Amino acid sequence: MHPPHKTLKWDKIVEYAFLANFDLLCNMRADVSQQPWASPVARRAMDLYFKMCQAWEEIQYLNVEVRHLVTYIRDKDKYLRAFEDQLKAVSPTLTHQQLHEISTLPGFTGTISPGISTHTGLGESSSTPNAQIPSQLAIAVALDTPDDLDEEEQEEEVEEEASRSLQDVLHVADDLS
Repeated sequence: MHPPHKTLKWDKIVEYAFLANFDLLCNMRADVSQQPWASPVARRAMDLYFKMCQAWEEIQYLNVEVRHLVTYIRDKDKYLRAFEDQLKAVSPTLTHQQLHEISTLPGFTGTISPGISTHTGLGESSSTPNAQIPSQLAIAVALDTPDDLDEEEQEEEVEEEASRSLQDVLHVADDLS
């Protein structure tokens, strides 16, 4: 190139935290840094727009994943209970038989009678169950009032207006390029 542009060093590239901070466009033949779409405000608007798009995609993804998790928990619980019932029906004393066989092994000097557990802390094997429901879940969910619905509609309208404004900025930037 005539004249040659500044040489970009690897150390400098590594210092950049985000592509938005990367001033590569300033070293081009035609300086595009003065274009409206290259301004910091426009870059922040575009970053925000794409983050919002990604957030909506993530919400849709999580809606599916949460349902998968709830279904898995229900199915696993049902499976384990059915399996437990099958084993109880086949041999309710199977575990005790195995313990008795262990006690007859040569060298076994212990006892198979239960002791008293020292693990009594919250969630430990010998603790008293104490289900604690977070206060947000314990409170009955109140139905939306007409005022709540109006507020939600107003918020959606504001978001839609901001989205339209951002799209206008992007269209103008696209027209100028």
